[in-house]
Amino acid sequence: MKRAIWAVAALTAASGVVVMVRMYETHPRHDRTPVPDDVDLES
Repeated sequence: MKRAIWAVAALTAASGVVVMVRMYETHPRHDRTPVPDDVDLES
């Protein structure tokens, strides 16, 4: 029974790591400068 608990714990931890990596990949970086409001993006 203890092996099953540790297996589920390891699977849950691995799943959390995968989610953390995916969130890190899609999280906006703070070093980007915002586009000024007066810039014409249509041309």
